[in-house]
Amino acid sequence: MMISAMNNEHDGLEKLMRRILLNHLFAHFKGIAALKRGASQRAQQ
Repeated sequence: MMISAMNNEHDGLEKLMRRILLNHLFAHFKGIAALKRGASQRAQQ
């Protein structure tokens, strides 16, 4: 009984960590894309 409850908690934690990691990576890549866009716009002026 206790073990199954711990496993469920671990699965939830793993999903949460994965979601946070994906959101972090997504924001990171969006930031890089925005920086590159800004740099290329400055170069054109």
